[in-house]
Amino acid sequence: MGLSDWLWQGSSQSSKDPTKNLDPSLKEFLDQQKPSEYKPTPPPDEQKTAEDPGAEAPNYVKELPDTNKIYDDRPLPKASLYQDGRYAHLWKTYTPESELVSASESPTDRLNDLFQGRKSRIQDAALENCAEENMTLDHCFHIGDWKDRAIARTTMCRKQNRAFLRCYTLQAKFLHALGYAAILNKSHDEQNEKIQMHADKLYHRMIAYEDACREAREKGLPEPPPFSVFNAKKPVPPAPELDDFDKKRIGEENWEKMSPQSKELTFQTLQTERQFVGQYKDEIYRFFQTEYKNRQWRQGKLVGMFGETVGKHILPDAPPPKPRQDVPSGMGPKTE
Repeated sequence: MGLSDWLWQGSSQSSKDPTKNLDPSLKEFLDQQKPSEYKPTPPPDEQKTAEDPGAEAPNYVKELPDTNKIYDDRPLPKASLYQDGRYAHLWKTYTPESELVSASESPTDRLNDLFQGRKSRIQDAALENCAEENMTLDHCFHIGDWKDRAIARTTMCRKQNRAFLRCYTLQAKFLHALGYAAILNKSHDEQNEKIQMHADKLYHRMIAYEDACREAREKGLPEPPPFSVFNAKKPVPPAPELDDFDKKRIGEENWEKMSPQSKELTFQTLQTERQFVGQYKDEIYRFFQTEYKNRQWRQGKLVGMFGETVGKHILPDAPPPKPRQDVPSGMGPKTE
């Protein structure tokens, strides 16, 4: 046995029991100071909060829907092209994409997507309502012989282009004012479809009134009295006073040039947009309030395990979220 073999053999034997050659009194002292055996903490839903023993712990785990589960009693979804029952067996394990997305994203991500995506949804709905004007503009550029196409490109189809842009702008304003896609945290496709159809009705009624006024002026007759764009049975309300913020957004000169009906529509659009932003802030406040309660629960568990000094050092106190003062009431105007 060489020197190296003796060294390695001695180190391997001593590594099996490092306290073998210690004094017995020292070994007894070390055994007394040995920390207790670690026991894993049970899941949060089986615990009670330190401050309120009767309160339930928050649930942090969000289960994803089972895409392999078979639903025998589930009716055919709207995504199926055959509502008469054909291929029904293929839809028994169908899980809508909205359920998968809502189960995998956080509440703040869902709110931000709804908040930021409302503008694009309104634009798409306005384009659908202006499909006829858009088709007329497209025909102006592409239908006809080479002379008609040359004239169209020279004038850029000014008349058809103005009609389409006015339709798109007013339809978007009506959709904004009526609260299209303005309900957060819920899916109201049927309600949004009704709002879209009603916005198209109000737009054509407003255009018919403008055409009647134009025809009356050409014939030298008095113009028909203006009515509310949201209720034809009521006269148009007086122009409201705008605050400084709205004046900057619209422009004071543009506001003065608007007709009474345009002022009513623009003002209601601003009000509904403000209510929508307020609703978004309320949802965000409720989310941060839940996070604050969860933080207090975690801090209470740490204080119970390590004491108040160490527990609050690991997870310090956080200021509670401040609620919004101006809570909106209602969404959109009442129309007939």
